[in-house]
Amino acid sequence: MRVLFVHGWRGFTLAGWLLREACLQRFGSAVHFQILERASGAPAADDDLPRWISGWNPDLVAFSCHFWSLRTYLRTLDWIPRLNPRTSIVFGGPQVSSSFAAER
Repeated sequence: MRVLFVHGWRGFTLAGWLLREACLQRFGSAVHFQILERASGAPAADDDLPRWISGWNPDLVAFSCHFWSLRTYLRTLDWIPRLNPRTSIVFGGPQVSSSFAAER
């Protein structure tokens, strides 16, 4: 299982490592885990996101959403299934319960 954790917070984030450990406990050594740190709000980073995700070809993409990254990550819902319809998408983080996310 290939798992990609995407977040826009530069520096240490405990969430990615906790997700990695949970996946390892659930699926064992068959898990290949990658953390993708992006520069939040940078247009080039937003444009490169599909290339980065498709290059990893994950079975699961997990996004850590903050107010500055939520719109970009929600747009991925349109094209990740076209890259691989079997890819699961998970949203977490402090803004996943916002009204904007709920409308989507």
